[in-house]
Amino acid sequence: MIHSVLSDDANHFFFFLKPVVEEAEKTSEYFQSESADPCEMLEKLTDFHSALTLRIKTSSGQNRPLENVDFGIRFKIELSKCLNKYAASSFN
Repeated sequence: MIHSVLSDDANHFFFFLKPVVEEAEKTSEYFQSESADPCEMLEKLTDFHSALTLRIKTSSGQNRPLENVDFGIRFKIELSKCLNKYAASSFN
């Protein structure tokens, strides 16, 4: 079953969004604490929001074109491999 999930190119890319998922998990874990300081909670949430915003928006606040969104280097490498595989298979 795991092999079939990983063989699906769409599912495969989710594993390479790890940095984004890790940021979300760290923020979520902090909010689950019963002793979290509300000011620190706001700071963590603001930092998370800023990090995500920088990935998808330009410094002027405009949405980046999809090809310029920062999904992380591992995602870009895997996407490039996948695109090359499909380009090669379309010529056969």
